[in-house]
Amino acid sequence: MAKNLTVRCKAFDGEGVRENRASVDRDGTVRVWDSVAGHYTTCHSLGRSALARIRRAATATVRVVDAVE
Repeated sequence: MAKNLTVRCKAFDGEGVRENRASVDRDGTVRVWDSVAGHYTTCHSLGRSALARIRRAATATVRVVDAVE
């Protein structure tokens, strides 16, 4: 089961830093809500450090984290 949380990050090219809905699967796959496509996607522009922060936040009880690089 995936863990859903809200993160502050720059998830897509052409966007600035903002709050995004993210989902982290048990295997560590990070998906970000794409409001244009209407579903969670792995086609995002998150860097390695942002992905690591989101994965760590998914294991904690924190609901909003700052994943800005």
